[in-house]
Amino acid sequence: MIRDFNYAKNVISYLEKRYGKIIDYTMSDNITYVEDLCNNHTLNQINMMKKRIKGAIEVNKDTSYLNNNPVNFLIVLLPIISTLLFGLVTIGSQLILQYMNQVVNLTEKEITIDDLTNMAISFDIGSLMNLVSFFIIAVFILFLLANYLLSRNHRKYTNKLYALHILLEEAYEKKN
Repeated sequence: MIRDFNYAKNVISYLEKRYGKIIDYTMSDNITYVEDLCNNHTLNQINMMKKRIKGAIEVNKDTSYLNNNPVNFLIVLLPIISTLLFGLVTIGSQLILQYMNQVVNLTEKEITIDDLTNMAISFDIGSLMNLVSFFIIAVFILFLLANYLLSRNHRKYTNKLYALHILLEEAYEKKN
């Protein structure tokens, strides 16, 4: 690995490869980190790093609206999925009734009401409704889980950017 800043393509990966990850640093580790930055880089290089980290923070702020709107997306998603699934259940029940009408001629006078009641009970759609409800709940649980994981990763990345920015700011002030 080339440890020269002039050959680095990304400031964050350069700092992590050269000095290690800074997430769990103590205050004394931060002081050592700042001193190492001051000793190993010029004032111009530290200023360049600081500007690039600040730019990454601004880009992160510009795209943060994607993480702020999951509730709005959920509000739109709930009626759409519910309507589609219950519509499919309705179509399925209509197909079952059409099938019953073709197989058993419902207009004949020989069929008693008890026979029709037994036939209707045999085509119980309660289990189908339970399955549809379970599917809707599973989709929303998966959506909430995905939203939690994405927001956690976004928060972790943002915390790393701010920590690097603070350390570079301290190194800049110390070197200046």
